[in-house]
Amino acid sequence: MQYIYTQGNGTPTGRFLANNGVHEYIAQGNVHQALSPGMFAEYRKTAAAEALARAQAEIATRGLVVTVVQAYYGYVVAQRKYATRRRRLRKRTTFSVSAKSCRTAARSRGPT
Repeated sequence: MQYIYTQGNGTPTGRFLANNGVHEYIAQGNVHQALSPGMFAEYRKTAAAEALARAQAEIATRGLVVTVVQAYYGYVVAQRKYATRRRRLRKRTTFSVSAKSCRTAARSRGPT
């Protein structure tokens, strides 16, 4: 026995409606797109614009990397210069104090 998945619509004409009637139309959808030479030209134009944008983004990224690296090393150099100057000042002050104390000690001893 074969079962046909349909049922009558209850009218005397005897028309039948498939049980998946709503889904039947979804399954038979028609998708299409009209192609023209203008569309191909537009596609190429859009692809070229995308390539240009990618190139500009790459250039900007490289420029940003260079700027960050320069700023970092400039900061490191400035820190080293500052540390060196503080060390020189500390040594100069220490030398001054020790030289002064040597002169004072020599004066207090008198001529020999």
